[in-house]
Amino acid sequence: MRIPSTAIVRTGRLPRIPWKNGAGTTREAAVFRAPTGTADFRWRISVADIDQDSSFSTFFGADRHFVIVSLGSLQMNIDGEDRTAAYGRPETFPGEADVSVKLTIGPTSVINLITRRASCTGKVAVERIDGSLTPPANTVAVTLLDGAAWTDGQRLEPLDFVMCGPGRAEVQFKDALVAAISVFPASHPGLR
Repeated sequence: MRIPSTAIVRTGRLPRIPWKNGAGTTREAAVFRAPTGTADFRWRISVADIDQDSSFSTFFGADRHFVIVSLGSLQMNIDGEDRTAAYGRPETFPGEADVSVKLTIGPTSVINLITRRASCTGKVAVERIDGSLTPPANTVAVTLLDGAAWTDGQRLEPLDFVMCGPGRAEVQFKDALVAAISVFPASHPGLR
C-alpha cells in the first residue's frame, strides 16, 4: 500500500489532537482512509505524547505497532502482562487490548502505526544507518529518531517523516537511528 506522493511531514508543525479516550494527545502524520462514505481508516501513523501514567484508547479490529522515540522507557501492562517498552524497540499488540502505561523517567513520545486487520498489517523496524537509503516497496514512511538526515536538499529534524510515494526519494543518514514504517495488504503471502 502506497501513499500518493513523496513528501516530508514535519511533526513539530502538526496540531495536537486529543486521544479517543481523552487521556492524552497525538499528532497525526498520515492516514490512509477506507473507501468513500466512511470516516474510518485502513492505517494511520501518529506521534503520541505521553505526559502522565494513562490507559490507551481501544481500536477494535486493529493492531498497534508502537515504538518509543525519546530516551526513556515505559512500564506497560497489556491485558495483565507486564512489559517494559524501551527507546527504539518496537512493540506490537492488539488494538482491543486493555493497555495502561506508567512513565519511568518522565514524559515521552511514541510512534504509533495502527493497521486494520481486515485490510492490512504493518511493521515498524528500527535500525542505525550511516549512508543512503531508498525505501523499499511497502515502506510508507521513514522517520529520524536521532542523528542527522536529509533528502532533496532538506534537512530532517527528529520525528520528521519522509512519506514514501511512488517516486521513492533517497534519504541520506549520518549516524542516525531510523524507524521504517511498512504496511502490507492483509493477503500478503509472507504474513501468514
